[in-house]
Amino acid sequence: MRRTLGILCILAPFVAAVLGAASARRDVRLAGMAIAATLVVWLILGNTGRGLLAFAGGTAAAAAVALIAGARSPVGVIAVAVVVAGFATIGKMLVGERSTIAQ
Repeated sequence: MRRTLGILCILAPFVAAVLGAASARRDVRLAGMAIAATLVVWLILGNTGRGLLAFAGGTAAAAAVALIAGARSPVGVIAVAVVVAGFATIGKMLVGERSTIAQ
């Protein structure tokens, strides 16, 4: 169950990105944000195991991609970056190594 929830958390931003890309505006920025945040979160959690650091790095990476892709609303960029990085962090932590409590 835990692993399934983790996979769903990881996939959620990508599903939203597909919906955004399929909309009338053909906005693909969310896909780039999801990829960047997921990669950074997985890299940091894999090397350090620190969730807060991974979340902050994923948020920064997603925000940077959004700004490079032309997003102009600071509040919108931050809000979406936080959500995408949050899903990536929670998903990776749920999918990652089993804790001693779960065993």
